[in-house]
Amino acid sequence: MSRVETQAALKKEKKKSGIGAWIYRIIILALICVMGYSGYNIFRIYSEYEEGTVIYEDLADDVGAGKLTGTDNSRLHLDWAGLKEKNKDVCAWIRCKDTVINYPIVNGENWDNAPSYNDHYLVTTITGEANGKGTLFIDYNCNDPFRSFLTIIYGHRMKDGSMFKPLVEYFGESGVAYFEKHPSMELYTPNQSFDIEIFACARVYESDTSIYKYNFADAWGEIDIEQKQAYLDRIAEINQLMATPRVEVGPDDVIVMMSTCTAELDEDRLVVWGKLVPVE
Repeated sequence: MSRVETQAALKKEKKKSGIGAWIYRIIILALICVMGYSGYNIFRIYSEYEEGTVIYEDLADDVGAGKLTGTDNSRLHLDWAGLKEKNKDVCAWIRCKDTVINYPIVNGENWDNAPSYNDHYLVTTITGEANGKGTLFIDYNCNDPFRSFLTIIYGHRMKDGSMFKPLVEYFGESGVAYFEKHPSMELYTPNQSFDIEIFACARVYESDTSIYKYNFADAWGEIDIEQKQAYLDRIAEINQLMATPRVEVGPDDVIVMMSTCTAELDEDRLVVWGKLVPVE
């Protein structure tokens, strides 16, 4: 190879090397941008989680349900007037001692700009801020909550462990020990205090109308005992609670179903049922 050919080859190799270096730099820059964007999103999400946590902790302190309230096993004495000032849709408060579940429950009927009645409080806190934690809310199809046979309450399963995340603890073999510590929760309405005696849990489909059922009346509009018993039989059929419940449930009782999502992005839901027992 002549000297001229050698120099031409070297220039060609140098040019290739320069192009490769630029491609390498572009790839590195793209990766840095992706990492930066991902980091920003993680920071934004967890900042939002923290904002939601502060909102609910401050609210609990304001209305008499703070962390130091009822630690002597006494019942809560809530400031319902104060709660209603925060949000007119508030209809109840739920607490499970020694867990993060210590939240208000709303029962809104209609909201502007919401695609459906059940969407608004998925992304809105009790005080009206847009936040991924949302608010625990009753399905709008449920008539006469906590007095009719079945009331369905929705809540997120948050990655920071908040909202309805503790419900997952009732599942599996470890759920037996969890149930022993938390066989019941407390529910408060403006006129009555209840225990929610847990008796079943299951993984179900969101679209399963045999579980997400709202009407237990016959063709003439009368409450049908047989339909209610059939619903309880269905619960017994799919029940995954490995612990032994301490309460008997019949068609004349009032029950609550707490529903949250699974860890997967699918239509499955984790639900926990409890019987409402009035507390004097």
